[in-house]
Amino acid sequence: MGKRKIKTCAYCGEIKRCGKDHIPPRSIFDPVDPGDLITVPCCEECRETQPKDDEFFRFFIHSGTYERETSGSDPVFGSIYRSIQKPAAKGLRERVLRSIGEREVVTEGGLYIGKIPTVTGDGIQIRSVGSRIVKGLFYHENKKPLPPNYAVHIKFIQTVIEPGLLEIIKGLEFKPFEETGHGKFRFTHAIMDNDEFSTFWVMVFSEGLIMLGWTGDPTTRKKK
Repeated sequence: MGKRKIKTCAYCGEIKRCGKDHIPPRSIFDPVDPGDLITVPCCEECRETQPKDDEFFRFFIHSGTYERETSGSDPVFGSIYRSIQKPAAKGLRERVLRSIGEREVVTEGGLYIGKIPTVTGDGIQIRSVGSRIVKGLFYHENKKPLPPNYAVHIKFIQTVIEPGLLEIIKGLEFKPFEETGHGKFRFTHAIMDNDEFSTFWVMVFSEGLIMLGWTGDPTTRKKK
């Protein structure tokens, strides 16, 4: 994390000695030339649980590349493959195996091809990293953390957005897309309910995966 300074942690919101944390995790980018990445303050307590979650998230993100083509063309996937082969990576291998399921593949013309193996995005570690990315981006854009009473919700999609989410998105004024990591990650967001802390985020990874995230005060929403 480099030199630590007294700052407000982007995740817990407490004033502590903080280092720099990459948003999204640096491990999902090219290990040789990751590009200009976003960094936010992160305390040691929030940092402690990140390495294992980040490793699993890296596998999840790049599993899309694995489904479509050989892994040899992707330097990051090659690094992932080597890391999970290590004897010390037994725990990671077990988590990956538990997360593997199947999804149906249909061509653009509507032709059903069959089912292929895929890594699901419903795991606790995936949601944890996704939530951290949203909190980090919120801090990056607003220079202050999301209040602790505001919840973060994460949803992964391929190309089709569910009707319920479409209703949320309609009418929102999104900012222009920003990108980082040589264009491997793009994001935009909009404010909801005239509340600066209630936000909706659209994040696009170069592997074709889209992550949606929204923040809101659960106590306020219960009163409505």
